Amino acid sequence: AATVYQEPQLLVRVEPVYSDWARQMHLQGTVGVRATIGTDGVPHSVECAGGNALLCRIAVEAVAKWRYQPATSDGRPVDAATLINFNFELH
Repeated sequence: AATVYQEPQLLVRVEPVYSDWARQMHLQGTVGVRATIGTDGVPHSVECAGGNALLCRIAVEAVAKWRYQPATSDGRPVDAATLINFNFELH
């Protein structure tokens, strides 16, 4: 029988907020955040996967507050690795 895998589903998303310093420095660009969504639906091992270090730190802080319906394999919760990209643009 084939394994039935269900991706984690985002329930609570907290948007990253530009710091005053990042705004004053006119920092923009795309950053990547790597995380493991635990069986509890909480992102663990949240880390920068690329991009400006300051913007990445802002994104990591936001992702740490996200909550998910965990991934499942054959109906049982399992850890799931994910990569989230953020595009920071000043308006």
